[in-house]
Amino acid sequence: MNKWPTHRLPALGALTLAIGSGVQAQERPIADEILIAPCDGRCPFTLAVEVVAEVGHDAGPGMVDGLSNAVMDSSGRVYVVGREGVQVFAPDGTLLSAIGRPGEGPGEMGGSGGAFGFVEDGVFVMTDIARRVIMRFDWEGRLLHEVRMSELMQGAYLIPWDGTLAVHETTFYSPERIGYPLHLVDLATGEIEASFGSLTGEYDWDRERIQEVAPARGPDGTVWMARNHAYRIELWSPDNQLHLSMRRSLEWFPDALDDLDGHPLPTDPPEPRITGISADDSLMWVMVHRAGEDWEEVDPRHFLERLDTHVEVIDWRRGHVIASRRFDEPYLGWTGPGGLSAEIVTTGRGSVRNRVVRIRLSSW
Repeated sequence: MNKWPTHRLPALGALTLAIGSGVQAQERPIADEILIAPCDGRCPFTLAVEVVAEVGHDAGPGMVDGLSNAVMDSSGRVYVVGREGVQVFAPDGTLLSAIGRPGEGPGEMGGSGGAFGFVEDGVFVMTDIARRVIMRFDWEGRLLHEVRMSELMQGAYLIPWDGTLAVHETTFYSPERIGYPLHLVDLATGEIEASFGSLTGEYDWDRERIQEVAPARGPDGTVWMARNHAYRIELWSPDNQLHLSMRRSLEWFPDALDDLDGHPLPTDPPEPRITGISADDSLMWVMVHRAGEDWEEVDPRHFLERLDTHVEVIDWRRGHVIASRRFDEPYLGWTGPGGLSAEIVTTGRGSVRNRVVRIRLSSW
């Protein structure tokens, strides 16, 4: 019996849902591919940016660095997630707590970083690759639960499923996991209940980066998965059923999955790459990082600060782009629904700030 209620997926209007039949993945045809239509002339909406919060101190415990990301919970607290722990700030920039001191004991971090995700407002889970554990904290820093991973999970994205389960994006080298980039994980036990996101399970270890994906919650027990190096977005359920496949054709975004030899990774300048997606019942937000026009003048060691951010909003039920804009700022992946993102800025004094911004739809 299928325990994921994908049979209740809503109708998609003009798009065709290709529902899997439940037979083995190797025997199923790939879902019909939908070509996302561009705006006819000018898009009906434009995209505007507003600053929601900015955190980071010049000195002391509230200092942040350029390798961290900022996410916000529904109460407005800002979590700066770094390799050695998490700092929690109030919206006005006040440091509320510092979580995950270096060490090898319960609640401590081995310095290798991992995945982060909210399970409820003010409560989050994160993985520590060095210690091979999944930890659950509240925003004040109390360790609520810690469990050892059943297998080493080295991915960056973790999507809460129902408070107990989460979808984790990662790559495994164990034979039964090869080729499956998404995994349904029991946060209480560390066990993997299902692996999905691949029709065949085939996988080439020498091309590992091609398998990187950016996931997001989908409707009615499904998960969106964007393949980083191709503008291809798919809708999966954890029983490895592919329900919808959407593709966007852009001259500046070559399909690296179809021509790996023609698009070696990394490149200089780097190829465009989908770095974040977010979705609701009708709209899909897609974030792409691409080299800026002045790339040749930039020291490659500082390439991130010179990448531009291209954001598109897609009415996925109709298969149409409704807004598209390129920003000079290197915004980081989606920190929450509704277009929340993050930006790292440096002050005139040389200290770093993490800025949470909202990229919102706006009429002309």
